[in-house]
Amino acid sequence: TVPAGATTGFVTVTTPSGTGASDQAFTLIAPLVTQISPTFGTEGTPVVITGQYLMGATGVTFNGTSASFTIVNDGQISAVVPVGATTGHVAVLSPYGTGTSAQVFAVTPPIDTFEPSRVAASERETTQVVVYGRSFTGATSVQVNGLEATFVVESDTQLRFHIPAGDVHGPIQVTAPSGTTLSAARFRLTQPLVTPANASHAWPHDYATYAAASSVAGTKRNLVSVTDGAGGVFEAWEDVRSGRSDIYAQHVTATGALASGWPADGLPVCVSAGDQATPVAVSDDDGGVVIAWQDPRSDAGDVYAQHVLSDGTLEDTWPLNGLAVGVATGLQSAPVITSDGYHGAIIAWQDARTGTADIYAERVSAIATLGHGWTPGGVAICSQAASQTTPAIAADGAGGAIIAWTDLRSGSAIFAQRRRGDGSIAPGWIANGLGVTNLTSNQSVAKVVSDGTGGAFFVWRDARCNVVVFAQHLTATGGVATGWTVSGSAVGVVCTGTAQGIRAIADGFGGLCVAWADVMTGSTNDIFVHRLDAGGQSHAGWPTGGVRLTSDTFDQMAPDLIGDGAGGVYVTWQDKRSGGWDVYAARVLPDGVVHPAWTAAGMRVCTANGDQTLPTLVATPIGAGLVSWLDRRSGTDDKILVQLIDGSGRLGDPSPLITGVTDVPGDQGGQVRVKWNGSYLDSLPTLEIGTYGIWRQVSATAAARAIRAGARVLRSDAEVESAAPGVYREVATATGSTYWEGVGSIPARGQALYSYVAPSLVDSSAVGINRSTYLVDAHAAFFPYFWSAAPDSGYSVDNLRPTVPQGFVAVAAVSGINLHWSRNPDLDLGGYRLYRGASGDFATGSATLVAALSDTAYLDLDGGMTSTYKLVALDVHGNASDPAVGQPQLPVDAPGPSIPAVLSFGPGVPNPVRDRCVFRLGTPVSQAVRVAIYDAGGREVRTLLDGMVPPGVLDVTWDGRDATGHAVASGVYLARMQAGERRMTRRVVRMR
Repeated sequence: TVPAGATTGFVTVTTPSGTGASDQAFTLIAPLVTQISPTFGTEGTPVVITGQYLMGATGVTFNGTSASFTIVNDGQISAVVPVGATTGHVAVLSPYGTGTSAQVFAVTPPIDTFEPSRVAASERETTQVVVYGRSFTGATSVQVNGLEATFVVESDTQLRFHIPAGDVHGPIQVTAPSGTTLSAARFRLTQPLVTPANASHAWPHDYATYAAASSVAGTKRNLVSVTDGAGGVFEAWEDVRSGRSDIYAQHVTATGALASGWPADGLPVCVSAGDQATPVAVSDDDGGVVIAWQDPRSDAGDVYAQHVLSDGTLEDTWPLNGLAVGVATGLQSAPVITSDGYHGAIIAWQDARTGTADIYAERVSAIATLGHGWTPGGVAICSQAASQTTPAIAADGAGGAIIAWTDLRSGSAIFAQRRRGDGSIAPGWIANGLGVTNLTSNQSVAKVVSDGTGGAFFVWRDARCNVVVFAQHLTATGGVATGWTVSGSAVGVVCTGTAQGIRAIADGFGGLCVAWADVMTGSTNDIFVHRLDAGGQSHAGWPTGGVRLTSDTFDQMAPDLIGDGAGGVYVTWQDKRSGGWDVYAARVLPDGVVHPAWTAAGMRVCTANGDQTLPTLVATPIGAGLVSWLDRRSGTDDKILVQLIDGSGRLGDPSPLITGVTDVPGDQGGQVRVKWNGSYLDSLPTLEIGTYGIWRQVSATAAARAIRAGARVLRSDAEVESAAPGVYREVATATGSTYWEGVGSIPARGQALYSYVAPSLVDSSAVGINRSTYLVDAHAAFFPYFWSAAPDSGYSVDNLRPTVPQGFVAVAAVSGINLHWSRNPDLDLGGYRLYRGASGDFATGSATLVAALSDTAYLDLDGGMTSTYKLVALDVHGNASDPAVGQPQLPVDAPGPSIPAVLSFGPGVPNPVRDRCVFRLGTPVSQAVRVAIYDAGGREVRTLLDGMVPPGVLDVTWDGRDATGHAVASGVYLARMQAGERRMTRRVVRMR
């Protein structure tokens, strides 16, 4: 065998008797490359190299970049396109020379990731997507699911495109001089998350029945809960049903039912070897959830994550049992998570890869790629020599995150750092973190909350006076916020306390709300909550040190809290006042007062047998919040139960439920019947509902006009007043305010069903449907509070036909047939339709229609003595009367009852007039007549009649409008008739 390192030369043979050499030289041959397959591909593509003399190969390069390879035999090598390779020849290196392919291997542009990977459908025209990779220079095409997109190449590693029209749910394809490549992940548009109508009414409310997220036997630990964005909740937990600790999850919808596609006892998120622990979760803002956990499958512990969609399936590119996020030597533990704002997550953890605990973080996209600029295995946030522990994290609202931790570099202090979406340190922040205060010891266990403007609030345990709770506010650039001191602000001041289970949220008004458990007297914990304003001081109305919610001799622990949208909070905790652990909750108003509908020391959520522990609280649009907890009423096995609580502390939804808004039959319109199911509180034995109020939605313009005229307006839920005419309510919504006028109220009577006949805004007709929207309140009988039903709409219809026109007469004239009749008395009269046929049984319709009329006379120039006429009255809604039938008659010489003897112009009827009035004109001969309306100053308002009038009686109508069609103001008006030299004037009063 030719030895390694041999060169061309003679072969010698050595024996005991001596050494001999060959007469010929042995020539060592360099590798020969005859073919490569394939001839193009991205980094990581396997390539087969075929040739001769390959056994001695010591290297393979792609246009000079070294690649990993395996020698299969003397004629074949298997290689992998290396990272950073460029288009060029493939070479095989050996000690005997280099063999180079005649073929060129084209490195196609690799796509590392793209951001955002999800875009709201409503924002597709204004959003651009950035694609990161390599070899983009000279790109000629970008396609999304096969659709061409307009794009700009910004560098060799980055391009940006506009989302094309059409179905773009699919991969991204880039074509460059080096070839065409397709992304592994799919781009897609997202739709708004919708909460089902009246979903809250499906929740139980009897303190014995709850929604079950998991009831399978076995111990469950470390429950975490996050919103699904549509009124429901995702749960994640450690589960030991298999004998080891795995990660499971569940999705409970807004109705309290399990989401379709999710197993009844939970979805296995990770069931790999070892004990997975400490799950954390965040909503992906698209109906799914990203879950991270500590995982020992490979060593002491790493950090893994999984992306689960709303239906319980995994996002396409995420591997089963999770994606490796923080994998290194040593222990990676204590993960925390927040949203990156693009449907992915930023995860931080405690990392011992260097021997001492440091803080690392990673950004993972919704499609399982690392965020651009982030390092595989994690970015070192702080790697100071001393230990850094207990990380906390909050989104910065710009694609990055603010991370805090306990730092032992010079005592025990809270440090923090802001990382941008590309992994770089944000301006104003420094490597290894800023000290949150100017103190360097006695601080631990930080919590961090986004302030909504790129900065954050920090809350921690502080032992400067035994153990208390302190807070700090740093801006987006790392400076101390205005009004706050460099040493922080005291939240809780119980200097004999322990300050456990700290939870914090922003109050939505520039301040902060904090809940914790602490010992004030004795040895048991109570629950405290406090609100600081934007300047770091106790908010107006709140006592120094916060509100003490519980004060009995039993333990209360593990609080959680959410905001009420107005600066107040809902708080839940586990409570031992009854012997075992139960779940209680309380509501504190923005001014620090416990809501009057709630018991001062909290209202029970679950007090079943066994222990109920680790309650979590998630905000939901269908009520105040969803409370979840671990429940051991069945012994040693844990269930995960969920309950909806409302703003009054009641379970489920006590609001009434509108079941229909329907027309009232047999009337002339203008009203509907509103039907609803009564509140479940409106029942024996408590009868907690006093009245129901009915409200009708009006426009902002109509409400403003009524308020200027003196109507009362209710602008908050704290203003509790029954619905009545003259009372208006302004209701704030996510898209602006809506306005409601009081219609009326009725007393509650302990009934299951109620109804009320309410006026509609306008009737519907064949022309179109005009809906009116209503809501119904249930008012508490014993304290000032009300529950509003979800609005519903309906429409009214005029169901009554006008009366048959009276006095219908057809008289032959020289020029045709004169027809006249008496005006109908119907108040909603819209006009008349005149039809002509050859016999009495002809059908009325478009073929026989002569004219559509508003007055009570007509000269038919085409009629004759053999014609038959039918006259139909129509109301404003299109209802038609039965026809009046007439046949032409010859005129008589002497005036009869239908031909007046003298000219006359009667007074307006009715007078005063609101909608319309009628002036009766009588003329004995055919003549030109003009009738007009004038205001009190003599200015003409409108001409009602100007033309030839046949002999007879004619009703002239004024509808209270001017010549432009606008309703005239209230006041005195004059109706003036002129026929030849004769003038007659009638006075009429207009009232609106």
